Amino acid sequence: SNAAFDELGATLDCLTEPANKDLLVKLLRYHVVGGTVLSTDLTAGMEIDSLNTDDAWSKYTFRTGSMLSGGAMNATITEADILANNGVVHLIDKVLMPPNFACPATILDVVVKSPNHTTLETLVLRARSTGLET
Repeated sequence: SNAAFDELGATLDCLTEPANKDLLVKLLRYHVVGGTVLSTDLTAGMEIDSLNTDDAWSKYTFRTGSMLSGGAMNATITEADILANNGVVHLIDKVLMPPNFACPATILDVVVKSPNHTTLETLVLRARSTGLET
């Protein structure tokens, strides 16, 4: 849902940066399962393999009722078994984040966090506001 993505805040901004396309693809594949899995196929404690091939990002767990757990995140299935011509959709209320997920820091991120570079931060932000790529 839009609300689930809105909760990501700065992480969403990071994921939409062209330089982070591969990270966005990994996150999206983390939400996709191969084959057709209906809600009636899910059992408590069942590990589900995502289409992501990275070991740390390849599994999440179906808990009980309608709960999914991925990394440190839990999501609730809000609508199940929406049939499509290429699979099944289960809507959830959160964006599942794999364990140890982090967007890479930009140079500006490093500068902003440094108390010794406030002048550089001001100059970079001023340059950006005039349309200069930073």
